[in-house]
Amino acid sequence: MNNREDVFVATKPWNNNHRTERVKPAFEASLKRLQLDYVDLYLIHTPFAFQPEDEQDPGDKTGKVIMMMG
Repeated sequence: MNNREDVFVATKPWNNNHRTERVKPAFEASLKRLQLDYVDLYLIHTPFAFQPEDEQDPGDKTGKVIMMMG
């Protein structure tokens, strides 16, 4: 098995966790799920966030995904 230092680990928050107040809790949850003390790259790859809630793809009454800019 490799040492942790020999492996580059990247992860990212889901789009409903891009808002400033949700990034740190999402990061900490990732560390816990991965059973790691640190990751090498935490990537936010889109310039928008879905509506902040617990659903991964929050939608309106018609099912259209709700995105938040900013």
